Amino acid sequence: MPQQYGSRGGGGLGGLLRSRFGLLLIAAVGLFIYWQMNQKPVPFSGRRQLNTVPLKEEVQLGQQSYLQILNQEQGQGHEVLCADTRCTGTEAELTSKVREIGARLQSAAVELEQELVQQGYQFTPVADKFDWTYYVVDSSTPNAFCLPGGYVAVYTGILDITGNYDGHVAMDDLDDPDKLAVVMGHEIGHALAHHGAERMSQAKVVQMGQLAVGVGMGDMDVAQQRAIMQAFGIAAQGS
Repeated sequence: MPQQYGSRGGGGLGGLLRSRFGLLLIAAVGLFIYWQMNQKPVPFSGRRQLNTVPLKEEVQLGQQSYLQILNQEQGQGHEVLCADTRCTGTEAELTSKVREIGARLQSAAVELEQELVQQGYQFTPVADKFDWTYYVVDSSTPNAFCLPGGYVAVYTGILDITGNYDGHVAMDDLDDPDKLAVVMGHEIGHALAHHGAERMSQAKVVQMGQLAVGVGMGDMDVAQQRAIMQAFGIAAQGS
């Protein structure tokens, strides 16, 4: 007698759904659909990226990380200039100059996004929605960053490099502000292009894939588990 679809013999759709391979295949297809449905255009470049993080949440996460980093820097003895009422003349000048450069970049970003929208680019402008904040960290580390939401930090170590590179930081390092503006503009570009949200979204998909694979593998032996993990591109290192 011909075996019916869905019978315990393993044939047809029912057998496929009950098999581990079927579960893994369904999970893979589901993740692929999820990936495709959450593709959004990137401002400026026109490429598409995975982004499942709402702008409001992105800004909140950026603010939380910003405060955490600044607190960590202070805990390590690196002063955040003008973060409180104690602010010397030079500290105030440095902070004011950095914020002036940031304001120029902010205005340029808003104008550019508006122009691109008028030209027909399909994306949602965010520069005018960011909570732009600028602080200078007194640290020899040559660093600057902009977190999602427009939270910018410039380390005094980068000021000497973009300035006269004489081994110490002074106001004359900002006589030519364009060099620092290039560094800050690069970091701000990451935030405007939602690179942080993209990385978080990719990590979320990987976690979903790991969970699905873990459930589907069940009581498979180690060799089978490793082979499947490698096939999904998330193989664990080591034995």
